[in-house]
Amino acid sequence: MLIDLRKIVGHYDPQRPALDPTTPWYEWNSYCECCWSLNAPGQPRHSRFLAFQRYLKSIEKKPTK
Repeated sequence: MLIDLRKIVGHYDPQRPALDPTTPWYEWNSYCECCWSLNAPGQPRHSRFLAFQRYLKSIEKKPTK
């Protein structure tokens, strides 16, 4: 799942830059932003991020009916 914050916000703000999907750490930064915005206790955690990535890969392989 890719989130394009520039589309959501509609412009680029230097005080709150949008995440750049071309960087290798984009998914991690997206995960961190979600955790901080939801105020999830004990988050972000690298182990939970990796578990979430494994979950996403597992549901991508399942055929839809």
